[in-house]
Amino acid sequence: MALLEGFELACNNNVVFLSPDTLFSPYKGYGFLFDTPISNNEDKHDSYPGNYTLPFAPSLIIQVENGNYQMKITFGSDHYDSCTTVIAGAGQRIHHLIHVDKGQSKTILAAVPVHSKELRLAFTGIHPAIRSIELSRHHDIRTIFLCGDSTVVNQPSSQYPYTGWGQFLPNFLTEHAVVSNHARSGRSTKSFIEEKRLEEVEKQLQKGDIMMIQFGHNDEKDHEGGTQPYTSFTDHLNMFVHIAKKYGAHPTLVTPVHRRKFDQSEKVINTHGEYLLAMKEFASMQHVSYIDLAMKSKSLFERLGPRTCKSLFMWLEPSEFGFHPERVMDDTHFSELGAFHIAKLVAESLKEIHDDKHIVV
Repeated sequence: MALLEGFELACNNNVVFLSPDTLFSPYKGYGFLFDTPISNNEDKHDSYPGNYTLPFAPSLIIQVENGNYQMKITFGSDHYDSCTTVIAGAGQRIHHLIHVDKGQSKTILAAVPVHSKELRLAFTGIHPAIRSIELSRHHDIRTIFLCGDSTVVNQPSSQYPYTGWGQFLPNFLTEHAVVSNHARSGRSTKSFIEEKRLEEVEKQLQKGDIMMIQFGHNDEKDHEGGTQPYTSFTDHLNMFVHIAKKYGAHPTLVTPVHRRKFDQSEKVINTHGEYLLAMKEFASMQHVSYIDLAMKSKSLFERLGPRTCKSLFMWLEPSEFGFHPERVMDDTHFSELGAFHIAKLVAESLKEIHDDKHIVV
């Protein structure tokens, strides 16, 4: 990975030039951190974006007030063709593989949330190149709240390259929407509510926001968090829908993505039982927006076939990544490539449902 060149940063009514070796200073309120610690905890939200790539990249820290910001980035270099990915916070891909020819520029707007008075960014790619970044706070940016499980979650940096589709969803959004990912590994509709995670979402909901609800992987399991498809599962779904509507937000139910499990005819096997139909019927009865991600992922996986489809999931040889010294054969959780493609399916459906809000590219 080539070293990032210097660039202009405009925020808080100031314009400064940052060289790639500008160290973060609390006094200045900006700069890069190197050798950042790895996070093992989804709840702490303390992962650094530079740790979602190998080799690790420096993380740019910008101290600003909490809120939603529009971020205008101009990409490109006078010295080489560039390809840049912009990562924010705990692995959210804001821009993915932006190609710009040598001597040219490309300016793209996006929206980013700030919760702890600190925006964290990292720039990765074979030849990343940034000419300038401009931040401006906006109060009319919608928030897409994600409620779900480990297929959606912001995976902590210690789990990289495990990637939830929620980490790639920002890449497909315009500057009019941000993602607030509340999904957590191992959660069902029941355990998510019992752990008061829905209450945390409720505290932040505003009129016009979107609440996306994807559960099923853990509801179907025989444990304390398990539910029954046509009774407790839909009862809990109704609690999510009720909270969203209470604040004028838009609930959107999402069927769980399929696992990589094929029959002898190379057709995807449904491992989710009646939960898929239960959610679909509930959405119809309650007149709630609905994304059939199970069907969309089934079509994608069958088009690719079981062998090619494996690249979308977490299959690693021993020590292929330093975080995972043992062989990984996981047909449920996504690689970066898989999260990208699933997030794209979600974004396409969002555009169909909420096109009037201009939130999807």
